Amino acid sequence: MGKLIAVVGSTGVVKTTLVRALCKQGPFVAGLEKHGERPFQRVFKTDARYAHANQLDYLLLRAEPERLLRHLPQTGLMDGGLEMDFHGFTRLFHARGWLTDAKFDLLKRFYHLVRTHQPSPVPQTTAPS
Repeated sequence: MGKLIAVVGSTGVVKTTLVRALCKQGPFVAGLEKHGERPFQRVFKTDARYAHANQLDYLLLRAEPERLLRHLPQTGLMDGGLEMDFHGFTRLFHARGWLTDAKFDLLKRFYHLVRTHQPSPVPQTTAPS
């Protein structure tokens, strides 16, 4: 599997700008968010009942390109990432009551299933021999 770097942070902190700039400077391939193309993003902003569909869509948005980027010879760069969307937004939505316990658990199961098939972009450390 190829290398993957996820640039994470709050909304509006220039993650996408940084990824684009790095791609111009080195042999990187970008996997960028496409907020405007998310089918549940707009309706979720006005109707919290779409929180579950929105989060599943975002988790898929992260998992699918991550898998594709890992099969390329270049290092992949993503603005955001599966960890940010699950550990940040999905947990936040659950805490705010926009996701029931059952819906949160379903998203958590999906996240863990993905991570059993593709490693986290966080560097793996091993204990010294």
